[in-house]
Amino acid sequence: MLNKFYKLSEKMQISLVCLVAFIMYLAGNNMVPVTDPVECNYTECALEMLQANDWFSTRIHGNPWFDKPIFIFWELLIAYSIFGVNDFAARFFPAVTGVLSLGVTWWFARRLYNNKVAILSTMMLATCVGFWYLSKAIVTDMALFLFLPDARRGRSQPGLRISHR
Repeated sequence: MLNKFYKLSEKMQISLVCLVAFIMYLAGNNMVPVTDPVECNYTECALEMLQANDWFSTRIHGNPWFDKPIFIFWELLIAYSIFGVNDFAARFFPAVTGVLSLGVTWWFARRLYNNKVAILSTMMLATCVGFWYLSKAIVTDMALFLFLPDARRGRSQPGLRISHR
């Protein structure tokens, strides 16, 4: 079975891995209620921002709340605008950023090693329980996981070059 998979083009391989992961990360999101206190704070804050039609001032229970970066609230606001205010919408963007993180993992491993190592490392990450959980949780961790490698890659070390082996 894997021999047939490896005969596909590189882009088809990573597309299939990301598609399966996306389905896995979205599966059941409409049935998982928001009950965690941290998730409740984020969703409540985004709901108040949506009701006030104010995408820049975060508030919770009517009080200003600037404890977290605004990106997670923008994710929630966009999802609420597209899908309505529901549990699926709240958990949509963690799944998206999870799949994008898999793409970054594949790209980085492919640049360092080869496509086979990249696909295997991406599949290993995609099936880790902790990564799966973060791809469903309404927390800032998955967006941080996605953007941190990019920030480190070229911004803090402008002379960094990744060579092909």
